[in-house]
Amino acid sequence: MPQNPKVLIVDDMQAILVMYNSLLSNQGFEVLTASNGNDCLRLAKQFHPDIILLDIMMPKMDGGMTAGLLLEDPATKNIPIIFLTSMVSEEEAVAQNNNPNGRQFLSKSTPPTAILAKIRETLGL
Repeated sequence: MPQNPKVLIVDDMQAILVMYNSLLSNQGFEVLTASNGNDCLRLAKQFHPDIILLDIMMPKMDGGMTAGLLLEDPATKNIPIIFLTSMVSEEEAVAQNNNPNGRQFLSKSTPPTAILAKIRETLGL
């Protein structure tokens, strides 16, 4: 794991990208951003981030489809993904993290300290 872990944030809402970029870069993370699934696939393959924060609800290619394509590609299949959603509460997202397929979810309303903790936990920091 590099000294400054690389995080790829994918969301179609510019305000979310700016917020997470500020939060993570202030904590020493190297941050890449994408506003759609196609850009996510390209950046993931080019820069090999240590983790991806991926919005579920995006136009054209949603987070589920994007994650599926990441998992099919040998160059990106081992990158951990945390799904971001505004469709569930923080409590519902935590409950979904106990699912058998290992997918992790965070509500966009999750406090910044909890987001950082989940990223660090996932990366083993």
